[in-house]
Amino acid sequence: MDSIRLQELEKSPMFQLSLGSKELFHSNFLYWLWKAEPDAFWKIMEQFDIIISDKDSLEVKREWKHLDLSIVHVHKKKDTVVIDDVLAVIENKVKSVPREDQLEEYNKTIAAIDKNGCKKILLSLIEPDWGKTEDWVNYTYEKYKDIIKQIVDSSIVGDTYNRSIIIDYYNMIEALVTFKKEWLQDGFASMRYVDIFENSSVKDYKELRIDDLRHKIIYSKMFAELKEKLGIESETGVGTTKEIFETKHALTIGYGMTNATGLIEAKVRINDDYLLGIQIQGYQYRHFIEFSGSSKVKELERMELQRMFGNKTFNIHNQKTCSYRNTEKKKTFQYVYRIIGKDKEETVNDVITNIVDDVKFLIERKPYLTTL
Repeated sequence: MDSIRLQELEKSPMFQLSLGSKELFHSNFLYWLWKAEPDAFWKIMEQFDIIISDKDSLEVKREWKHLDLSIVHVHKKKDTVVIDDVLAVIENKVKSVPREDQLEEYNKTIAAIDKNGCKKILLSLIEPDWGKTEDWVNYTYEKYKDIIKQIVDSSIVGDTYNRSIIIDYYNMIEALVTFKKEWLQDGFASMRYVDIFENSSVKDYKELRIDDLRHKIIYSKMFAELKEKLGIESETGVGTTKEIFETKHALTIGYGMTNATGLIEAKVRINDDYLLGIQIQGYQYRHFIEFSGSSKVKELERMELQRMFGNKTFNIHNQKTCSYRNTEKKKTFQYVYRIIGKDKEETVNDVITNIVDDVKFLIERKPYLTTL
């Protein structure tokens, strides 16, 4: 752990202010820069390859049409500012992970107001796990940090107070980028899985309120590794992988955060009545069954769920059961789990491999399970 940068973040006004809303904070910073130091703002936009011709006809909008930051062409009609077109849109993803479906929704919004093909910029601390997109240009915060550093090192900002704000902002971004590299260090897959929770720095991360960010980064990396091992190119699948994994095997995978802990799951739909799946969260490795709302729900005995997973289930002494009823979605969820920490040497790669093996097992076993 970089203790010096932790101390710097603790003392940083910019970082403390950012904790309320990390995505909006960075958009608000850029908006402030446009107002307070427009030359510095436009210099950053040039680094994003945004072509600027007439600055006097441009305005920056926050949360316009639910877009983080928009640069628009305007003209004045009496006392009213009329928006003519969109030059660029910037979406910030710091605490959350960029999702392909989110960008598709943004594209629909932009299409209704864009006349000449605006520039779409995605700023993200965590690189998208779905790869490149034709519409959006991704700038990681590592690249963004270097762009801000150019402003810091130049004489473009003369005001001492404004300059101190920009320096503090740069130091905050540099610290977050450094921590991300530390969390995803070389050999990440071979580190002990329990070290995610038993790392000596966990307490410090929690006190600084960045442990949730650490979990999202780590689990996003694990999710990307899982997709690679399964041969899935995106969350929804593309080309032949969509046909193989979604249509033929009815497999869906996903990840997120619940109870301040990362979660990864893979589900195989057996028939219209139920599906079987695997979850990893915290110390728990789960096998579960989920009934649809249309099925006749019954309480499963532990051994019956064990029977569905065949000889892949856990030793009876290491498993527990839990039932959960989601009345809104009309689904019943039941699972058994083992404690991963029982084998302290189990690595991140071991856990991912276990999920892959269980998924393949369920796919192979599906013809038998549909007759149960």
